[in-house]
Amino acid sequence: MNSITKDGAYDSETDKITWAIDVNKDLNDLENAVLTDVIPKGLTVEKIELYDLKITVVGEETKIEETYNKAIGLESEDVSINENELKITLGDLNRVAKRIKIITSIDDGQSGNLEFNNTATLKSNNKGEISDSKSVSLNRVTGISKSGKWSGSGNKITWTIEFRGGDGSEKKL
Repeated sequence: MNSITKDGAYDSETDKITWAIDVNKDLNDLENAVLTDVIPKGLTVEKIELYDLKITVVGEETKIEETYNKAIGLESEDVSINENELKITLGDLNRVAKRIKIITSIDDGQSGNLEFNNTATLKSNNKGEISDSKSVSLNRVTGISKSGKWSGSGNKITWTIEFRGGDGSEKKL
């Protein structure tokens, strides 16, 4: 049996979601492995990175270390994107585990309380197909405004900064 695990995390600093997909952590021999990931509507793939995984088991503890392998270009012959379906050809994975990181940006117009559900499927000629899913929830602030009012005397201006979330919430500073 082949293995796949999926994780996802939103970074509010970059306003991006990174999806991490670990494949073949049970170190099987997979022939012609292909990863299919249906990217949720409202997201755009920015880049794809491939990592090699070193898996060490000591007693009941499993330790996973990742080592950067390469960036996979969106125009690479190993990648195809058809609407929201992303396919990455990994080839033969002979007793090696990989981590694929897919960095996605959130499309303009997406705001408020958002949830993105994402499923990845690993398929190989000799082991069949297996999937895993992950949801990422976030509250994306969409508007910031600033206004000032001069007091009419002296050099004093009172500033108001307003943050608006897409869910209608507001904060004034």
